[in-house]
Amino acid sequence: MDRRVVNVASPKSFEYVRLESKGRRFFCLQQNILVLMWMLYLKLDPLSSSAVISSSKRSFTYYVGWLRKNLGRVRKNTMILVIFAQHKWGLKKMSSVLKLPFYGHVCASVHKGYKIFDINKGKVTKMFDTAVAIPSVSEEIERLKKVSKLDFAPSLSRWNIAERWYEEDYVYGLLDSSMQTLGSDVISRKFCEEYAQQMCSMMLCQPMMTRKTEQYIDGLVKTLEDSKGSGRKIRAADLIRVKVFIDSLVERLKDVNYKEVQLVFSHGDFIPNNILHTKNGMRVIDWEDAAHRSALFDFYSYFFYRPTIRNVPVSLVVSEVDYALPSFMRILSEKKPEISSSILQARAAYRWIFYLELICRFVVRDITEERLEMRDFLFQYLTAFTEYEKITSSG
Repeated sequence: MDRRVVNVASPKSFEYVRLESKGRRFFCLQQNILVLMWMLYLKLDPLSSSAVISSSKRSFTYYVGWLRKNLGRVRKNTMILVIFAQHKWGLKKMSSVLKLPFYGHVCASVHKGYKIFDINKGKVTKMFDTAVAIPSVSEEIERLKKVSKLDFAPSLSRWNIAERWYEEDYVYGLLDSSMQTLGSDVISRKFCEEYAQQMCSMMLCQPMMTRKTEQYIDGLVKTLEDSKGSGRKIRAADLIRVKVFIDSLVERLKDVNYKEVQLVFSHGDFIPNNILHTKNGMRVIDWEDAAHRSALFDFYSYFFYRPTIRNVPVSLVVSEVDYALPSFMRILSEKKPEISSSILQARAAYRWIFYLELICRFVVRDITEERLEMRDFLFQYLTAFTEYEKITSSG
């Protein structure tokens, strides 16, 4: 038995409550309120994109400037502390309590379960829902064992498949600045200088796969057809719009008649929310969706996040992709020329396959995910895809 496979089964459980009307954060009632205050104001909140007070700057002017910039956040966190105190000391009735077998300062609902953040110990524990099948738990842990070998991924420290949990290192850092509405030239250079090399390393950490394009597309379409009407929030009527878009993609792919597609190892959610800048360099978190996908899946995921979530105009994304892709191809051609050659022969086809893969991911997660809103994400991306194609076809 691997020494990191441990048993922590215990009748003890920890209580977590949601203190915000919206959001996915739950706060542990067993923690000291001063510890919670420290986390919200002085430590990096693991589920917030807001800046925290820098430990390297202590001047009075700095604190005044920080307070002005983050006044809304301070008010929000103060309200959280007040409500937390009311729940902790029984001054307010709790509508519902989440009980988990692991302690952490805060936990979040994620795909197939919850992630529990113990900031003091520097650990994050994922606890799977009881409905998740053991083989699914095992597959995810096996993927993360491979991923943890990358120097920019969290290390997997211990796990127990039978008890449906694993523990990995907590990554302390600042979110990628692409979360901000920066100029396209800045975003493009940032990707080429800071992320392109790591993305290539990630793509090639597992052997690539070659698939017949028609068969691969048919498999994606079949997955979508099998999922039709099975989701929790994506209604059957919504899927009509999805089907129209998918049919148009399939027709385009048939017209280009590109025979083979290269599949590489993919993070699955390579977006600014999952990229942190630490004292040891860039780190990428949340690898649960890692799998083999088309060669430009992570590349396009990074850029299409901005118009769908950050409301950046799609026209800027077109410029960013046009700037970044050739540079990315040069790096990839040095490491794996057959992949770069395949992309250069069918750049548009790889983009359309990315659309299909991402739509498929959202529809499937709508079936298995009870807590996250998949429908809104799906149609935000569909709108961005449609606009992108209009711009590029007219250009």
